[in-house]
Amino acid sequence: MADYYSQRAGAGLIITEATGISPQGLGFPYASGLWNVSQIEAWKSITAAVHDDGGRIMVQLWHMGRLTHSSFLGGRQPVSASATMAPGLAHTHQGKQPYEEARALSLEEISCVIDDYRQAARNAMKTNLLCSH
Repeated sequence: MADYYSQRAGAGLIITEATGISPQGLGFPYASGLWNVSQIEAWKSITAAVHDDGGRIMVQLWHMGRLTHSSFLGGRQPVSASATMAPGLAHTHQGKQPYEEARALSLEEISCVIDDYRQAARNAMKTNLLCSH
């Protein structure tokens, strides 16, 4: 990934692929994340490569909501703003599977997702993913 992004350093501001804020919000196999130490360390090498080539990089943080599948959640039901189901098929480690109905987040859970965004942003700052140098 460091090679991929550093090859694009001359293009201007690079906005990364959508990067998960927590395991709860991942919706496809091998999606990137920014919630644990190993992910922070991996992103540091990527941002360093971009900065070394004179580029700027910023992370796009996300939570996939109803587009998450229970196979990524240890069998737990996906969550969303409301009880809805996405059309089509989810890409999972076991191949394509129908999406499942997500349950609405409780008020307490909404604040937890906000906290996950906040922590992922702090983690991004540790990697210089929110920095313009």
